[in-house]
Amino acid sequence: MSAAGFDIPGYELQRRLGEGGMATVFLAVQKSLDRRVAIKIMRRVTGDTTEEKRFINEGRTLARLPHPNIVGVYDIVQNEDINYIAMEFLEGGILNDRISEGLTLFDSIGIVVQLADALQFAHDHGIIHRDLKPANILFRNARTPVLTDFGIARLQSMDMTRLTQTGMMIGTPAYMSPEQAQGGSVDGRSDQYSLGVLFYEMLTKQVPFVGETPMQVAFAHVHNPPPALPLRFEFLQPIMSRMLAKDPKNRFPDLKSFAREFRNLLAESKELEQQLRFTANQTVAERLRALGFSDEQIHSGQHQKVALSIKAEPGEQLPPEMVARQLLEGSELKLEPIQERHVHYTSDRPQRRDGGVPQWLVQLGTVLITLILAMVAYKLFVQGA
Repeated sequence: MSAAGFDIPGYELQRRLGEGGMATVFLAVQKSLDRRVAIKIMRRVTGDTTEEKRFINEGRTLARLPHPNIVGVYDIVQNEDINYIAMEFLEGGILNDRISEGLTLFDSIGIVVQLADALQFAHDHGIIHRDLKPANILFRNARTPVLTDFGIARLQSMDMTRLTQTGMMIGTPAYMSPEQAQGGSVDGRSDQYSLGVLFYEMLTKQVPFVGETPMQVAFAHVHNPPPALPLRFEFLQPIMSRMLAKDPKNRFPDLKSFAREFRNLLAESKELEQQLRFTANQTVAERLRALGFSDEQIHSGQHQKVALSIKAEPGEQLPPEMVARQLLEGSELKLEPIQERHVHYTSDRPQRRDGGVPQWLVQLGTVLITLILAMVAYKLFVQGA
């Protein structure tokens, strides 16, 4: 007999990993592939079809969300005897324990930006998590948080009365948004608020709103201003205040915008640079990547333009022939992010403002034509000699 007291065909149940409100999770081995998996088994409650729907909804929701920071699902089984979900086994621990032990600023930022990326991915697929909390965040390894437990997640287009009663508070009070605490409709900005609460807790080891009862905590979310961050984190206060805004309209429009604003703050903050002890030779992109930002988060909202890396004094107007000469002498033509500062060749002609050919393209064409003419002239000169 297995560790669960019964057998599941194709799996060898080894030991109990944990227990939630409606299910028990076991470590198991999938015999056909010889791989370890986590089996989430629903406890059967006679006549409770709502719980059963939530359970199956979780598995199907996860199956639609292939993302490195969202737990993977391998199989879902629903029959008269048993309901279970076979999913990825995560052995890197749980966020609850890491918060208790104390997280560094570096690790806290890495966790929040990776979770933001995962949540945005879910939101882009029309899915709201609604129960973001430390107990639902496991780790694949030391640096990769993984979002789990989509049991009360829902499609943004889904009528809430299908799985919950209108006006019913559902979620975990310490982490729920004001609109969720009031039983109102929610969208991705509700998850953003919960992520803000989680970020606050990772930095301070305590949640921003407390109370003796769940209703007192919910009341605090709706009516009380969030406490300020400790002084050592005050450079993060503008970000935190916006995430924890009572009115969803005052939060970031989505978590892409949050990541972009956070990225810009981190790239410009000398205080953060000192606290994280970055080396002087690291580029901004390297620092952001080390913190846990994805490539999409790093480059989101950045447009590229052609820039010439040439020698010139600030404000100096270089004629085309000098630009061509420097190119002939080995200067590089390269692409740089738009925020990088470069000295550009400019002409006396006014720039187009009617939506025509971009000025940089005109300048590039001038340089290339000049370069070609210079090369032709040089070749003719050599042949003549």
